[in-house]
Amino acid sequence: SVNSAVTLSNGDSKPNRWASQYGIFIAPLGCTLKQIRGTASSDAGTGDDCVISVWKVSPNTDATTNVTLTAIKQFTLTSQNNQNHVFGLNDAPTSNNSFAAGDVCFVSIRRTGTKSGGVKWYSDVGLQFEE
Repeated sequence: SVNSAVTLSNGDSKPNRWASQYGIFIAPLGCTLKQIRGTASSDAGTGDDCVISVWKVSPNTDATTNVTLTAIKQFTLTSQNNQNHVFGLNDAPTSNNSFAAGDVCFVSIRRTGTKSGGVKWYSDVGLQFEE
């Protein structure tokens, strides 16, 4: 996942290398992201929340031009102050979910709220693509 010192937003311009460093899926041909399914957990205390985001970028192969981030889905999670609480991530995106051959999908976790030292957020995400 991406570890960024700044908040990532739809339309942000980021280094082209992000397409190769953070990708979890590269479209082998044109396809559509139909379903996002996952889980998340944390040892965070009350108020130490997060946003998990699913993104798309089109890499500029054989070039150095920046890529533009496209937000597909963002999940806002409120800490339950219990590390055994598992959050469900489930969405059937209907916008920004078309991928051209070579487009890259990646996931980011951004902490919000209290941001106590040593807190960890974890997530596993499955993606269903259709041709």
